[in-house]
Amino acid sequence: MGLRLIIFLLLCPVIAQAKPKIVTVTDTPTVVEKGGARRIFISGFAGQVVVLPGKSTEILVKATRYVEGDDALNNAGDLSEVLRQIAVKATNNAGTIEIRTILPPNRSDWTKWAQGKNIPQVKLEVSAPDNMNLEIYWARGDVKVTKWKAGVVITHQTGKLTLEDISGDVTARTMYGIARFENIKGSMSIENFASQLNVGQVTGKLKLRTFSGETQIRKILGNSVISTQKASVVTQDTQGPMEIQTGIAAISIANHRGSIRGQTDTGSVTAKLTGQIDARFNSNSGALLISIPRSSRADVSLSTNKGDLKAPKNLDHKRTSAGKIVRGRLSGSESGAIRMNSDAGDINLRVL
Repeated sequence: MGLRLIIFLLLCPVIAQAKPKIVTVTDTPTVVEKGGARRIFISGFAGQVVVLPGKSTEILVKATRYVEGDDALNNAGDLSEVLRQIAVKATNNAGTIEIRTILPPNRSDWTKWAQGKNIPQVKLEVSAPDNMNLEIYWARGDVKVTKWKAGVVITHQTGKLTLEDISGDVTARTMYGIARFENIKGSMSIENFASQLNVGQVTGKLKLRTFSGETQIRKILGNSVISTQKASVVTQDTQGPMEIQTGIAAISIANHRGSIRGQTDTGSVTAKLTGQIDARFNSNSGALLISIPRSSRADVSLSTNKGDLKAPKNLDHKRTSAGKIVRGRLSGSESGAIRMNSDAGDINLRVL
């Protein structure tokens, strides 16, 4: 037993370091003159895309076609032939630089490609002037764009999506995988189905609509509109007017400064607010837990038909045939307003 354990421990590092076998076909880099083009369009099915700002007015495209898998080298000849049939074309078409990966042209090659165990992929490395608007349609694999000054539009199905240090406006549509957006100075619009989202340091407006998948948001300085159905949303250190809407998901808001409007069906909303308070929430059956600073002298109006209601004791608490009601003004010095209404959800207003 001891000898078997020693052999296992010795083999573990070797197993952990094992890498999938890869067959590659590398193209000669393609150079396209920018001319009067103001837009770059990139499309492909599977692989990787990396876009970086270039130092010249030329667009440089490096393409590597590859297949990876345990049996890749056993079929290297056949797979190399399939890889060569996947064309990568970069052209200047009516003011748009188009970079496309084109699948095998005939049906038999397509069937072999689509149904095989090893899926041919393309890695694109694009260097271009960062003042060109960028649009990417990519189905499977990782996409990364960094230090870009113009607008970026991305439609991405699955994989890892990374946008960093973008000065222009961003529009992102994602399905599955992981998406990270960091240091966006323009406005940002995100439509997501089930990806995990991480959004940080957005200076402009943020509009986010998501169905499922966890969402983390931090350091938003502009207006924000956040809508979720099943995806839990956590925000931290946000400023400016905020609107939130949730179906069944929980929304947690930490350290928000600015007005806030909220609507929930069954999902809970927890919010810690700072500064001058202007908060208005409506709930069907989702719980509302709102914390505000002791300095607030906000005018308060709370009501729930069937839920529980908790609020500072110095406010006027009433119980009527229609439910529970709290009215009054907090004892701080800074003016504001708080309105919360619920049918069957609990309401809890806390002064910290």
